[in-house]
Amino acid sequence: MSRPPLLALLWTRCNVATLRLITWNLNARFRQLPDQLAALTARSPDILALQEVTRGRLATLRAGLLAVGFGHVVDSFSVAPA
Repeated sequence: MSRPPLLALLWTRCNVATLRLITWNLNARFRQLPDQLAALTARSPDILALQEVTRGRLATLRAGLLAVGFGHVVDSFSVAPA
């Protein structure tokens, strides 16, 4: 049995007319994380995809995302095969 695509599943569960997806490259600007999180929060995304996240910064990033209201955080380090 196949699973529905993620966006279709979110579309059904959110019951919204539009879905706001933001992709964001953290690059080496990790010291500016509070400012970056504030900018992202102000845009109210339904889905946020971050690039250039390292294992060493993951715990801090996860805590920051949860603190500003992103309640569901999934990272590729925990779901990708080793």
